[in-house]
Amino acid sequence: MRKALNGFKNLPFKYKILLSYIIVILIPVLSLGLYSFQQSKGFLEKQEQRNLAASAEKIADHLGYKISLYNNITDFIVYNTRLQQLFNNNYKDKVSLAADLKTILVPTITNIQFINQGIAEVTFYTKQGIPEFGTLVLDYSRIADELWAVETEGSYMPKWISRNGDLFIARKFIDIYSDRELGVVSLALDYDQLFKETLSMNAQEYGVLIADENRRPIYSNRPADVAVQALASGRFMKVEQLIANSGWSLQCFIPYDSILQQSDQILRATIVVCVACILGLLLIIWMFSNTLVKRIRHLNAKMKQVEIGQLAVEVSSDASDEIGQLTNRFGKMLKTINHLIEDVYRSKLTQKEAELKALQAQIRPHFLYNSLNIINWRAIMNNDTETSHIATRLSDFYRTTLNKGDNMISVRDELLNMKAYIDIQLIMHEHSFDIHYELDEEIYAFEMLNLILQPIVENAIEHGIDCKTEGRGELHVRGYAEDDYIQFMIKDNGPGMEQERMSQLWQHQSSGYGLKNVRERLLLYFGNTSGIEIESKPGKGTRCRIQIPKYCREQRNGTDQNII
Repeated sequence: MRKALNGFKNLPFKYKILLSYIIVILIPVLSLGLYSFQQSKGFLEKQEQRNLAASAEKIADHLGYKISLYNNITDFIVYNTRLQQLFNNNYKDKVSLAADLKTILVPTITNIQFINQGIAEVTFYTKQGIPEFGTLVLDYSRIADELWAVETEGSYMPKWISRNGDLFIARKFIDIYSDRELGVVSLALDYDQLFKETLSMNAQEYGVLIADENRRPIYSNRPADVAVQALASGRFMKVEQLIANSGWSLQCFIPYDSILQQSDQILRATIVVCVACILGLLLIIWMFSNTLVKRIRHLNAKMKQVEIGQLAVEVSSDASDEIGQLTNRFGKMLKTINHLIEDVYRSKLTQKEAELKALQAQIRPHFLYNSLNIINWRAIMNNDTETSHIATRLSDFYRTTLNKGDNMISVRDELLNMKAYIDIQLIMHEHSFDIHYELDEEIYAFEMLNLILQPIVENAIEHGIDCKTEGRGELHVRGYAEDDYIQFMIKDNGPGMEQERMSQLWQHQSSGYGLKNVRERLLLYFGNTSGIEIESKPGKGTRCRIQIPKYCREQRNGTDQNII
């Protein structure tokens, strides 16, 4: 057996398909032809059994619903507070009793019967010595010797009784506060409305017999003796179903002869179909196996090319079946791999270029920073305070710009870098403009990218204040915390700009290259949680808003951890 399985596993796929179809299709088809009669008979029996069970369940559910409805009505009656008061009251005169019976009992029962047409009559068999009132109130002594009355008193649940063609519900009536027995409530029901209406809708073609908990027939849509004999014989298919909330059982039945009449037609049709299927399948299997295997071989050849490193192979299919989808997905996967390889190559190239530029940028500031220290020392020796101040501010600027090669800098140092640049500009502009700072100390606890604020300030001075033709220039710098972000506002009172010029600030070839660089760096490090916005109107000045997330680093166990 194991050798046969191993041999089958190593067969070419084409032969596997042929053998599989011969085993899976041809043999079952032949078996179906040989045993069609038994199978058709069994199928019909099962189908009829399901239909019979479904009908029995539907009838039982419908009767159970109606029985539950009537049980709920008895709940309403025995727990009705006004009726409880009426039958608990010790009336001293019959006038008051008659008045309460007419104003409480009669309207209540009348409304119940009006809403539920199936209730023919309601009777209270009282033990409280209340005088009899028509058929509504009768003395309990009338039913004291009845078996159903004794059974009713032994339970708090409704008791369904069928007797001499009459159907009614009986329930013990007690004082809900003291559990004292007040009597028994009986609801006489419309026999035909409960049974015939249900059976006429759900079981016209089946025989139905409903029996009580003692197996005594209650109702049948066939003559009762015929139904009992049919169920006792073995020539009928039958299904039994319990009816909820009543203790009754329902049996549906149908003769086997009516089921088997259809099996001969199925047998003849099966033979014709089997012969046609055998002939047609032999042809279809041969054609299908050739077509399917050809496409699989083609895909396998493409995969072998990719396996040896030929990633430029074009793989696609115009078919929409599973093999076509597999081929197209393999082609898309191959294209994605090529794109990823190209992206990784470009990313590595860009990273190397950025590292080279950063190294070059660090060499120049180191030289300038050391040179400025010498100039500052010489200026101090010559008592040239202005030159010393300029050299000191330039030294502060390059010290924070260099930042030991780290892109991240404290907010305090970034603001120091910006202030050093502004101080130098004030000296270069002979203090021709005013600077206003509004900085919250809360933001000093966080870090940010270096050289973010200085390019913005540079643009504000160069394209805003320097272009102002009238009045004194003003530059406002504001920094504050808002929720999980730090906001910076840099505003000038320059001439402003048109929308077209604003859009050019983000392009390489414009003078606003610094703004574009700032935005790209923010997006690279912080993603969409950061951003830069510019608002400007001609004659109204320009305002730039920078948003960055709150960010700080702590050295723990030799690793950097970001805390926001």
